[in-house]
Amino acid sequence: MFDFDIFEDVPDSPKIEVAVSVLPKKVVETYIEIFEGAGITPISFDIESQAIARAVVKRGDSRTQLIVNLNADKTGFYIAENEVVQFTTTLPHGSNEEKPYPHINDLKMEMRKIFGIWGARRNSIEQVLVCGPGALSHDFVEKLMEDCPASYNLADPWVNAPLARGALPAEAIKKSFNYAPAIGLALPEKG
Repeated sequence: MFDFDIFEDVPDSPKIEVAVSVLPKKVVETYIEIFEGAGITPISFDIESQAIARAVVKRGDSRTQLIVNLNADKTGFYIAENEVVQFTTTLPHGSNEEKPYPHINDLKMEMRKIFGIWGARRNSIEQVLVCGPGALSHDFVEKLMEDCPASYNLADPWVNAPLARGALPAEAIKKSFNYAPAIGLALPEKG
C-alpha cells in the first residue's frame, strides 16, 4: 500500500515534493481487521516515523535533522527536513544489548552512511534527536554518539505540546520517551 503527502508545492514551478509511505498490504489489512473486530472504524493510519517527527521536531524548525529512535531490539533512523520525514531505515539492533554493546558499531556505521549519503545529495544533517525508550540509557547513547558529526540532544516529545508538558509530573515526563509516537499521533499535522 502506498500513500503520499505533499510537503512542498512551489508556486509557479513544476516541482512538487512528496513524502511516500509504503507498507505491505497484509499489514494494513490486519490492522483494519483488528480494529473492525473491536467495533472501531479506522479513519486513517500514520507511519511511526512521521508521528515521532511530529512530536519531537519543533514546529517551524526546517533544519535537516536525524531522529534516532532507540528501542530495546531495533533502532530507527529517520531524516526529517521541513518537519517531514523524508527517509527511514531500521536496524535489528537496539539499546537492550549487554555491555560492551556488540552491535553498537553496526549502528554507528549506519549513522555514518546516512550522514555521508544525505549530505552528498541534500542539505547536511544539522542536528540529531535521540528518542525512544533507549534514550534514557545514557551510557549506550554516549557510546553511540561519541563520533557523531553533528550535535545531538535527547528529544522532547512534548516540544509541540507545552501546555500538556507543564501539567505532567517529572516521572511522567521521563517515561514519555516511550510514547513519542502516541504523542505525535495526537498532534495536528503541519499546516
